[in-house]
Amino acid sequence: MKKYIKSMIAAALAGCMLTSAGALVACGGNGDGGNGGNGGETEYVFEAEYTDLTGLVGLGPSGSTSGLNMIAESKEASNGAFVGSLGENSPLTFKFTSDKDGTAALKGIFGSNALASITWTPEEFGIIVNGTAVTYTGFGTEQGVNSVQNFKLRTIGTINIKKGENTIVLKPQNNKHLNGTVSAPSVDCLKLTTDAKLTFDAHEDNLD
Repeated sequence: MKKYIKSMIAAALAGCMLTSAGALVACGGNGDGGNGGNGGETEYVFEAEYTDLTGLVGLGPSGSTSGLNMIAESKEASNGAFVGSLGENSPLTFKFTSDKDGTAALKGIFGSNALASITWTPEEFGIIVNGTAVTYTGFGTEQGVNSVQNFKLRTIGTINIKKGENTIVLKPQNNKHLNGTVSAPSVDCLKLTTDAKLTFDAHEDNLD
């Protein structure tokens, strides 16, 4: 499966501009996003499958969807893969560095995680930037007619970033959407648009 994903990624990356440590600029995605920004801003795409999944316990029997096993392939996904089966024991952490203090417009591509149509709120799906929970307008996920994941780009809002290391944590919490169990949408990637220079801490060997 991983060899298949890597072949898909090679095709998907054709024509994309790469920055250091795996951040993608002006590449991939579905929905309301654009390529880059205005006034010298750059759009960075941070893939969920390149985050550190060590020790995370996802939803599924006998840990079958834990750690790297939470990575799944999809032709819909911006990089040919995504992270699913997230639960209360699998907060997903994106780490990156910035060359200065500033702000960034944050969007994410999310899928249904094989759940029914759901509106996710900050209380049920926490988005935590550098230790501070983001207050955002709830966004929906739903299964498509021909797609279980039905990935869509959703706008989260403007976040503060700092010079040096930053973290964005996606934390499933306080919901019972999956048969009484805490769950979350599947995560394809995050997109940050800013005039700062960002470098993603990408674990590209996750797909080896």
